[in-house]
Amino acid sequence: MHLDPATILIRGATLTGMAAAARLAKAGHHVVLDADGLPDGGHWASLPHLGVEADELPQHVRLPATWRDLFKKSGRAFDAELTRHGLRLVPAPEQVHRFADGRQFVLPSERGAQHQAVREAFGEGTAQRWTALLDELDELWQQLRRVGLEEPADEESFTRATRDALAAKTTLDELAERPGNPHLARIIRSQGLLAGALPGRNPALLAVRLAIHRRFSHWQLVDEAGHSQRASRLVDLLAERLELRGVERIGAPAPLLGSGLPDLSDITPAPATDADVLLDTIPHQPVGLFGRTIGRPAMAPTVRHELTEALDDELAPLATCPEDPRITRGIVEVVDHGAGNPVVSWHRPLPDGRVLVTIHDHNHPRPDLSWGLAPTSFKHWQQRPKLKIDQRRWQASSASHAGPDPWGELLSAALAAYEIHEELTGEDIRPTNRTPPPPRRQARPARR
Repeated sequence: MHLDPATILIRGATLTGMAAAARLAKAGHHVVLDADGLPDGGHWASLPHLGVEADELPQHVRLPATWRDLFKKSGRAFDAELTRHGLRLVPAPEQVHRFADGRQFVLPSERGAQHQAVREAFGEGTAQRWTALLDELDELWQQLRRVGLEEPADEESFTRATRDALAAKTTLDELAERPGNPHLARIIRSQGLLAGALPGRNPALLAVRLAIHRRFSHWQLVDEAGHSQRASRLVDLLAERLELRGVERIGAPAPLLGSGLPDLSDITPAPATDADVLLDTIPHQPVGLFGRTIGRPAMAPTVRHELTEALDDELAPLATCPEDPRITRGIVEVVDHGAGNPVVSWHRPLPDGRVLVTIHDHNHPRPDLSWGLAPTSFKHWQQRPKLKIDQRRWQASSASHAGPDPWGELLSAALAAYEIHEELTGEDIRPTNRTPPPPRRQARPARR
């Protein structure tokens, strides 16, 4: 029996909204994406800077599997799409950490190389303790995936066993003491600030970012000539995918603020709609008893871009090929711990020899819901907005349990698409080894 396609209104041209729209349209639904004043990608949109296209994204791609799955489930495979645009995803140079005492430490991603680097820098005992801690964080990551990242999180999700597995009673500061080294402790503590938390008793689960770095490494986009590309080119490819899938677009972007950021200050919770389903991808604070908001907006870094004539002498060897210095290896990520809070900078060599430096300065943070909610405690993380409001209303955004990183938004979008499709059709389209159900007829927007 044929089922007419459902109309799904997605509110917000955020990365979450765009990714969910692509998946749901491919699943056969009539999808309307209301930009609600946002440019494509929301605060990850590209903007011109001194004649160069820049964006505020982390310039290294983490968890590339989230992008691969998105493109595979919405049409042409990811690698094929990159090739069609003359792009490739290649390993990025190793991460550089700088400290107040002048020390510079290069942190590889591969497990064995990471252990060796820590051993050479800080001794065998420290390396063993660091590796043991990262192994535990890797197990924590496996648990975390089941709570709000790949399965919906609700009150029943947080059993005592789950809370124990997620180290609910352990703080980031307690983890930082485990390696017995002040430099590595600094790296661990910085994970809370990088996630938008305030200084304080931040939950240990924020350190899982280090396990993600080790397990999945860091990647970057390059063109056919090997020149590094801005990360927001992936957002551009996703916008093309929406057009291919017939997603109806409404709500043109509003003018940007002087900083180049979209203004979310006047965006309120989504209004009622005649659509079969509404998915709100604008981040909001959850509301508790008596209408009180829960938690606080994430502390977003101050972002700026600088153009320099060349990489500094310490970074140049990481960005160039040892066999031929004329060949660039790409974008170097530096985490500077010397100024108090971390300052993360990505140094992207340009074809003309100059270097575009994108800087996320956490010494001058500001509360900003675009960057999600501040994970100031395990309880506040647990109380993040639930995916399903009722049968017709859903929410997924940078404020969800997966968090504000690009890969987190993509995971939130995937989970929302799976749940909404199953609610509407009874079909489970999550990745499995089973033969997938036959595709439903895809709706196209009406001609006007």
